[in-house]
Formats: sequence, C-alpha cells, structure tokens
Amino acid sequence: MVIGWIVFGYVESQKLKENRLDYVAFKKGIEGKNIQLIDVRTIAEYQGGCIKNAKNMDVLSNQFKQQIKTLDKTKATYLYCRSGKRSQKALKIMIDQGFENVFDLKGGYLIWKLKQH
Repeated sequence: MVIGWIVFGYVESQKLKENRLDYVAFKKGIEGKNIQLIDVRTIAEYQGGCIKNAKNMDVLSNQFKQQIKTLDKTKATYLYCRSGKRSQKALKIMIDQGFENVFDLKGGYLIWKLKQH
C-alpha cells in the first residue's frame, strides 16, 4: 500500500513538472489559439498588469474551485501568477479536478514582463 502511494506521488510530481512551461513554450502555446488563459493572482495584482486576454481567478480565494468549474476541462488552459508558486498550486488543484491540458508559466508574470521589454 505504501509503495502505491509513493509511486502515485512520483507520477503526480512528474506530471506537475512536465506541465510547467518556460517563457518561449508558454508564449507559443497562447498565441492565436483558442485557449483559456488564467491569471491566478489577486485582483489588485491583476489590475496592476496582466497578460492580454487573461481571466482573473485568485487561487487563494475561497471561490477558486467554484470558478474553475466554469472552464472547459478538455480545452488547453494556461496559468500564471507572479513568480510561479501560486500557479503550481492552481495546476495541482486543476489536475486533481480532471483538467486534461493545463500548463503554468515557470517564473510567472515577472518573467513575462522581463521578456516583453
């Protein structure tokens, strides 16, 4: 039984790593495609600047799990936060909720802004 949990934990950990994209892969993934782009930061952070066409769903709010129910679980979904920690949390929640194609931006909005200038 313990071995099963260890293997499951390892597989889940690998999936989370595989679904973290660097700036180039993330940008390519969201360009001109019919995707869901979610900013998981607070509303104040979102209002201070965001990636074009991103929808705000604060992963730390009590409504996050309810909000993601409005999304299409089969559609490619791209997540980001400020630096990549909260989007990792959101990624895990969404994979656990059955999302099939969900990815997050390694380095978050900080790396996005840095690469845009």
